[in-house]
Amino acid sequence: MGNTEIAFVLFWLTLSMYLIYKLPIACIPGLDFRQVATAFVFKAILGCANYFVWIYIIGHGDSLRYIHDADIVYGSLKSSPHTYLQLLTRHSLQDVPQQLIPYQHALYIEWHVPEYNMVRLFALLHVFTNGSAWADIVIIALLSTLALCALARTLFPDGISFYGYLLLFFLPSITFWSGGLLKEGPTIILIAGILTLLLRSEKKPLLLLWSIPLMILLYGVRDYLLLLLVPNCILYLFARSRPKQALWIFGGGTFLTCVVIFLADTTSARLDLPAELTHQQSYFLTADPDPDYAFHALEPSYRDILSHVPAAVNNVLFRPNILHSDNVFRVYQSIELLLLLALFAWLLKRTRKISCHPFGLLLLFLAVELLLLYGLLVTDADTLSRYRTLPVFLLLLGMLFRMEKAKTPDKQGNHII
Repeated sequence: MGNTEIAFVLFWLTLSMYLIYKLPIACIPGLDFRQVATAFVFKAILGCANYFVWIYIIGHGDSLRYIHDADIVYGSLKSSPHTYLQLLTRHSLQDVPQQLIPYQHALYIEWHVPEYNMVRLFALLHVFTNGSAWADIVIIALLSTLALCALARTLFPDGISFYGYLLLFFLPSITFWSGGLLKEGPTIILIAGILTLLLRSEKKPLLLLWSIPLMILLYGVRDYLLLLLVPNCILYLFARSRPKQALWIFGGGTFLTCVVIFLADTTSARLDLPAELTHQQSYFLTADPDPDYAFHALEPSYRDILSHVPAAVNNVLFRPNILHSDNVFRVYQSIELLLLLALFAWLLKRTRKISCHPFGLLLLFLAVELLLLYGLLVTDADTLSRYRTLPVFLLLLGMLFRMEKAKTPDKQGNHII
């Protein structure tokens, strides 16, 4: 890291501290500036550690490819701003302009695939960081901290407890995987923004319109998340006006959606969900076999997919497994996973006597659906640990929400989650 790069990192660290101190969005009842600033610094440090591991220990991976290509795109800005804009906005492989062909050959990721959106993101951030990936990490940490603060202010208007603060900002796996240059960082930022707007729209319905651009961006980062999020958000909006029937609305709505998809799939030649799931799993099967686990490939049939659900649950709960893994990092991940399960059981026990709130059900259904999907498709334990970040974050958020609601009775004196 050269002197110029260090200067940009220090500049963004200083500016981030100033913004956290000044912006109202960073003020969470029950927390002071030092606590929020500490959470930001912790996320920035673990984000840099994530990138360091990828550079100097693993030596390959998505984040390195994103930055490699972003450096190429950003490099074109100095010679031709028009070429830079073309590389940012290009989607088609047809009729490629002559001046873009050398760039196309140099890129790892073709601009027509979804992963190129991450290249676009970092090529844009490079404009503000002079091409420093380390400073990009600081900006991602700042945006993530502000997004979590906005969500926490909305969820906990009366203040968040110190234990809630620790769990929301300092859980190692969530902070490590979402703090670097992988998709988890932008994903959690966008999800936190959408959830904040959903909650605030109860009093200001027009705020829902602001969630549309966030959902479009989310589709660009991970398209399947939007396919799961939108139906659950619709169910939440229905259940919000009928909180006593919330569980039936979510359960019945999810079942009805599955029936409709199944009927449409079996009666249309254009749809073939089992084949699509099998295809998506093939992306992970192209890597080397997992040294710790024997993973069976899916067959393109509903019967085979349903037969793998118990294995998917096992993967979600116990991969990596401390009894199988001999890699130090996997042993740590397996220990943390067991501690997380114990934490969720303890939090659930503390709030078991309260009923179901629509927002808690939104988080629960979305998290469970994502976990089952990852358990079925992801064939590598390290990748599964990374993908598990978002559903674990949603479950943790739901548990904290339960705890806060359990302390506050509604107008009828009932404790509602």
